[in-house]
Amino acid sequence: EAFAGRKSKRLTVSHAFHSPHMDGMLDDFRQVAEGITFAAPRIPVVSNLTGALVSDEMGSAEFFFAGTGARRVDLPTYAFQRQRFWPSAVAFAGGDPESIGLGDAAHPLLGATVALADSGGVLLAGRLSLETHPWLADHVIHGGVLLPGTAFVELALCAGDQVGCDVVEELTLEAPLVLPERGGVQLQLVVEAPAVGGGRAFAVYSRRQDVVGEELWTRHGSGVLASGARS
Repeated sequence: EAFAGRKSKRLTVSHAFHSPHMDGMLDDFRQVAEGITFAAPRIPVVSNLTGALVSDEMGSAEFFFAGTGARRVDLPTYAFQRQRFWPSAVAFAGGDPESIGLGDAAHPLLGATVALADSGGVLLAGRLSLETHPWLADHVIHGGVLLPGTAFVELALCAGDQVGCDVVEELTLEAPLVLPERGGVQLQLVVEAPAVGGGRAFAVYSRRQDVVGEELWTRHGSGVLASGARS
């Protein structure tokens, strides 16, 4: 918009003045500027080229940046054109999680599974938060958001699927799992190697993800997984 005193008028132009579309009419614009008589400005003007007050250097058609030592440079890219140069975590993993022994748990509460090398057990891990699992906010007890007991059953069933057990033979809840208002908790479900008779003991642990330092894991429940075919 052009401003004169307290009045304003929207200019009837088809494009922005500071766009490359200006290049096609610079010669015509110069002819018009050369036919105008200029006077020193009555209102002080600070040049964005020199940073000093303008005297009479604007009174010429030769005013853009000739003679100032300025040069043209490429403008920064827009936000949607930016390029990222952070190293990919996939590259450190050798291409995919499976290359370092991690498998997909294929469960909304558990993200990865790995077979433990020294015990024949299995570890399932995940992350819970109100941001990623907003439906958990419906289970409020005494002002705190708790992981419901049915979720522990679901975790046990998921673990059973990973080790070939289709029955949760035992499940004892030992401590509530409280979700923080902000941030999340790391979740681990450890399944031990098969015992005599085929049953596999398991336990569920968690700890706050945003706590600085080494926080101890809290054990929330334990039980036994089994196969429905055993006697």
